[in-house]
Amino acid sequence: MAAVGQYLRYATVLDEAANLRVQALAAALVATRPPGVRDIYPGYGSVYVEWDDDVIPTHAAIDWIDGALAHPPTDLPTPRLVEVPVAYGGLDTDDVAARTGIAPEEIARLHAEAEYRVCASATAGQPMLGGTDPRLQLPRRQSPRTDVPARSVAIAGLLATIYPLLLPGGWNVIGTALANVYDPTRDDPFLFRLGDRVRFVPATGAPPPLPTVRELLPAEPQLPALEVVDAGAFDLVLDAGRLNQAHHGMAQSGPLDAPAARLANRLCGNAPGTPLVESVLTGPTLRALRDVVVGAAGAGLRLEVDGDPVGVATTRVRAGSMVRLRPTGTGARGYLAVAGGIESDVVLGSASVDRFGLLGRPLRAGDVLGLAQEAAHGERLRVALPTPDPAVVLRLRPGPQWSQAAQDALLAAPFAVTIGDRMGVRLAGPEVPGGELLSESPPPGAVQVPAGGAPILLLNDRMRSAGYDKPCVLHPADLARAAQLRTGDAIRFAMDVEPHPVPWYRDLS
Repeated sequence: MAAVGQYLRYATVLDEAANLRVQALAAALVATRPPGVRDIYPGYGSVYVEWDDDVIPTHAAIDWIDGALAHPPTDLPTPRLVEVPVAYGGLDTDDVAARTGIAPEEIARLHAEAEYRVCASATAGQPMLGGTDPRLQLPRRQSPRTDVPARSVAIAGLLATIYPLLLPGGWNVIGTALANVYDPTRDDPFLFRLGDRVRFVPATGAPPPLPTVRELLPAEPQLPALEVVDAGAFDLVLDAGRLNQAHHGMAQSGPLDAPAARLANRLCGNAPGTPLVESVLTGPTLRALRDVVVGAAGAGLRLEVDGDPVGVATTRVRAGSMVRLRPTGTGARGYLAVAGGIESDVVLGSASVDRFGLLGRPLRAGDVLGLAQEAAHGERLRVALPTPDPAVVLRLRPGPQWSQAAQDALLAAPFAVTIGDRMGVRLAGPEVPGGELLSESPPPGAVQVPAGGAPILLLNDRMRSAGYDKPCVLHPADLARAAQLRTGDAIRFAMDVEPHPVPWYRDLS
């Protein structure tokens, strides 16, 4: 499976007329979406469309796009007016005052007097709002924060936003919303829709309680199978991913090392995408509550039953036996599947945990995993895996903002992994030319380079709207290798001769 993406671009600057055309085209694409389309993301000036070319060939996807362009909707739903109470005064108010020469009280007045429109959505329904007074126009922070408090009201350029949850971000915080933008426990988790008009109302008082996690695993599974005795560092139940939810800003999720997850499921006779456990660095120890068939794969962890290694193989486990994923010392992730799949609720089209979207949570001691269905014990499989190559070379293709200078810098010398998670992998090494642009949805495997010059490999839980250069993208087949990187690993990049299957941009201006 290889994801192919293209931007249908109307503008490179924030323009209300262009944004309305973006939203109209997105509506036409959604109304006619064929199987195999992974995401449709309406941004400020472009619609990013992504499809699986193993399901829908690229020529058929282009024909579908052409059809939507030929018949856009003549009108959009009447926008609602949403009023949001705000307690002004935030982390960056004094800095904004110093940089603009405007007093904090005047900052609040100018911000509240404007009327905004929802132009796009970022993580978990985060509204991207056009309409900020030009006198408050400031660039993003040079170095983004790793943790911006939930409900932070912030500005950057001519845009405003509200952070729905604790998230990384680089905008200038000037207040706190006294309402929750996103709450996964509500029937409709999202406060805003594309095109809504928004007014900020100065207010005092305490904000409501923060949203809580929506549990996905049943408290009492119908077919209890495995009890978590000890949890690993970070164990998540995942299926194939939460696709076609980009317009709400929801992560694609799903396994980072998709081939390893498919192999673990195949060992159990499960279909690809059947819910299973992804573990990182250290895996869980589980007690079998019934006879089950399991299988595990992934470079970072290996399966043991009652202390004995069993390899990458179909494994029958008797009730009472102990199942463990033990670290290999190389690689970061491993996958544990059980025949019949893991019982889990489906929310917004997926059973995958989304830690930023508060959908599900990591496993903890005492959790019980149930079977989604009784499964017949099929053929036994055993797979001999090749010895991993200690030299990690990741292939690159030219990305949406390709430049020769950025490519040369990426190929010049090794990079070191400084930190990594499901959002992406931060690298240290040669400075790479980068910068800001009108935010758009980054493709999987994008090498994102902020103005500071330190590249980030973007993975499944990447933000759905980002305003930084993406000079290159990983070859789709190397995403699994990126998923297995550990802090301190050294990597080199090499350019791949195969181009992206379609031009990154289709200019519709």
